[in-house]
Amino acid sequence: MNKQRIKVIGIVGPIGAGKDLGSEYIAKKYDFEVISYRDIVKEETEKEGMEPNRENMQMIATRRREEIGKDVFAKIVIEKAKNLVKKGKKVLLKEIRTDFDAKPVLKVFGNSMIMLAFDADEKTRAKRLIIRLRKGDPATIEEFMKQEKREKDLGYRYWMDRTDKKIKNNGSIEELYSKIDKLMEKLK
Repeated sequence: MNKQRIKVIGIVGPIGAGKDLGSEYIAKKYDFEVISYRDIVKEETEKEGMEPNRENMQMIATRRREEIGKDVFAKIVIEKAKNLVKKGKKVLLKEIRTDFDAKPVLKVFGNSMIMLAFDADEKTRAKRLIIRLRKGDPATIEEFMKQEKREKDLGYRYWMDRTDKKIKNNGSIEELYSKIDKLMEKLK
């Protein structure tokens, strides 16, 4: 793709693939402001008086898309990102999941945006999630597989095959950072 100077990076990937770790690294080392779709959905879930766990957030995201429009979260993200870009900031958009998250931002930011996927093998991701003990993460392989199916059913992996760049994250944190540094060098 013929891109101009990258101002926006959209992050996609399944749970446990390293999106948070990679995004934090890019934000800190390469001076990007982070806007998280997840945080926006979390706020909407809390407004409903619900615990912002994965299941409730998926339900609220689905409900908001049905009530307001499928691009409801993208519109919020776009406004936040446009304001930051106007101020000369680079922006990282975390947790892009669906067409309705991705297409509107790609339309607005065009050639100044790339989509970046973080991925890892299912076995690696399951192990990471079980070990990290984050609230809402699966505690067993069976729970992980149910969660995987639910996310696939919601179409959350669609953009994995449509990104501009991919980082396979089956190794160490140092290996992940090295892959990010190589990618960012190419993007300069």
